[in-house]
Amino acid sequence: MPNGDPDWGITEYPKLEKFFAGISSILEDFAAQHNLKIQKYYHQNSTWSLQFRHPQGGVGRIQTKKDGNRHVIVRLTWWLDDYEVRKRFLKESDGRKCSLDRSDLQPLLEEMLRRILSWTKADFDQTFDHPDPKPDDAMLAQLERERQKYPIPKLS
Repeated sequence: MPNGDPDWGITEYPKLEKFFAGISSILEDFAAQHNLKIQKYYHQNSTWSLQFRHPQGGVGRIQTKKDGNRHVIVRLTWWLDDYEVRKRFLKESDGRKCSLDRSDLQPLLEEMLRRILSWTKADFDQTFDHPDPKPDDAMLAQLERERQKYPIPKLS
């Protein structure tokens, strides 16, 4: 139970599936074309995220969030964990509201992917301390294996 709502699968999930069915082919085609991993409804949120290994390190995400019944908000997030100094570096964009039409959403996704891939470490604007102690070598290896599960994105 990610956020503790035992009824989410009955009450909210069907509504989200119905909403995203209208744009799922756009998101799935875009993810396939650019080698991105799709994550749906993380922590019971009304989002589909397209995730990848950022070329500067860490993980990038293009998040598409339901906004009413006729729009989505598309925003970018890039985070990089530095376990040596126990910091997470973060860069996020403001959300961009978009209709559900392919002719609007597809170009916005393309623009957002190019934008996030252009970000460099100098663009980080938030830093957080990691609460956990510095990981040992075995844990660092496990964390790297987890990072490798994110695909390397491709531009067209």
